[in-house]
Amino acid sequence: DFTIDFANNLSITAVNLVNTTVNGTYAVSSELDVFLKLNFSGNASFTLLNNSWKVTSFTASTITLQSSTNAAVTLVLKQI
Repeated sequence: DFTIDFANNLSITAVNLVNTTVNGTYAVSSELDVFLKLNFSGNASFTLLNNSWKVTSFTASTITLQSSTNAAVTLVLKQI
């Protein structure tokens, strides 16, 4: 599990269960689908988040993402 904080300046901070913190960037793009690209560097435990993600569903408190390179990989972001 990760806690991820998105800032308005397109920077992102993630913290994992052992309180390791890493900073990165994000980008959002949209044509017919909405995509979220996450980029973290410098820490191997966060590299699994480095991907372009397609938004497949959302509610007021969650966003479900699917990897744009491997449809079997999903990521669910929950508001805390």
